[in-house]
Amino acid sequence: MNNMENEKVMVDKSGMPDVSAWPERPRLAVKEMSAKYGAPVEVSSEAIIWHNAGPYKRIMVTKKEIPHDFSGAAHGLFGAYDFVQCTYR
Repeated sequence: MNNMENEKVMVDKSGMPDVSAWPERPRLAVKEMSAKYGAPVEVSSEAIIWHNAGPYKRIMVTKKEIPHDFSGAAHGLFGAYDFVQCTYR
């Protein structure tokens, strides 16, 4: 394992991660996913993951925002950034 895998985000008594140091939009995504699907299954310093959440096999919110420039593409709630990844069942 590398150091990144060993780093953990603090988790409160309810199992919710402390992402206060994360950028605003990934932090908002974690809050919304937690409200909808409950506490995540996996928590690290770089990603938070829910398994079998709603119609998804896996939802992963990453700390790092990766900007995209898709000209003319419709952008959802979080704009043109890739930090929420969903895998359908």
